[in-house]
Amino acid sequence: MLEPVTQCFTPEVAQRLLDLQPDAAVQTRIGELAGKANEGSLSAEEKVEYEDYVEAVDLIGIL
Repeated sequence: MLEPVTQCFTPEVAQRLLDLQPDAAVQTRIGELAGKANEGSLSAEEKVEYEDYVEAVDLIGIL
């Protein structure tokens, strides 16, 4: 079932995924949210935003 999906991942595509980096503004925001998460001071909206970033990073890591 996954063979068609794996065929999409050429070495070039795999390298592009490995090379993905968020821009400086996104990196800064993730750092801010991570700090607040560690302190336990995220608002409900920030928690949702931070979880979205974490899920995106996880997805990219899985790929």
